[in-house]
Amino acid sequence: MEPLLVLTDLDGTLIRSDLSVSPYTRSVVAQAAARGIPVVAASARRFEGMRDICVAAGASPWMVCSNGALVVHRDDQTVIHEALLGSEQQREAMAVLRQAAPGVEFVTVAERGDLFRVSHGYPSMAQQRDHYIDPAQMTVADDQTLTDRPVLKLIARLPALSPAELAAPLAGDRELVVTWSGTPMIEISAPGATKAVGMAAVADRLGIEPDRIVAYGDGANDLAMLRAAGLGVAIPGGDPVVVRAADEVAPADNESDGLARHLAGLLGLAVAAPPLQTLPPTAEMSL
Repeated sequence: MEPLLVLTDLDGTLIRSDLSVSPYTRSVVAQAAARGIPVVAASARRFEGMRDICVAAGASPWMVCSNGALVVHRDDQTVIHEALLGSEQQREAMAVLRQAAPGVEFVTVAERGDLFRVSHGYPSMAQQRDHYIDPAQMTVADDQTLTDRPVLKLIARLPALSPAELAAPLAGDRELVVTWSGTPMIEISAPGATKAVGMAAVADRLGIEPDRIVAYGDGANDLAMLRAAGLGVAIPGGDPVVVRAADEVAPADNESDGLARHLAGLLGLAVAAPPLQTLPPTAEMSL
């Protein structure tokens, strides 16, 4: 099937580990757009963390941010979907996790991602690359302040536990969406905050049926999106559950333009792909 819309994860999928977008990938995205097929990014990242990458890739101005909690147009700031986690839900989730996993630390992300606040022990666990914020510059707050308003997501982290282990105490809570990607933390959101819901919001806005969508991803937070699309494509090296569940697997990983190679084949684009063994890195994106 030739898609009318493409949804793609960023980290581990569209971009390389140095945060760059290759010339080949940009060319494929541009040719898809020239055919009237938008390539829309769907990421766990905040709005600010997505914008420059999407511009560099030539992606659609529609962006599915914070795992689908926010769908926004990057140019005119039009919001077509927002799902916020209430203060009481945040406090209840924090209490459950503190009881089950002493030492867990938290982040709340609000105001379209502009308000990023952390619990007292979080900066010592974090690195610059985790959120593209210097841990020394993070705003530290007590629980009352952290949860003083609805948020796009609540992040929990405990280095001694894997994301799956940390998420286990919240399993079965239908009032929460709990997921993770390639980072050592879990993300807790409101119902309706999934990439699948974000994808549906974009498709509805553009008048495109789900069976004409191809979606690409590599992490657990991409699974619902891949299942809801007409064609779900996993990136090699991603979460084994995602790779097994996908309809297809791209011919290469994100370092070797696997998404672009697959999409070029799907659309029959005449774009010569670089040899796999000689793909050069490009300039690093600054977030």
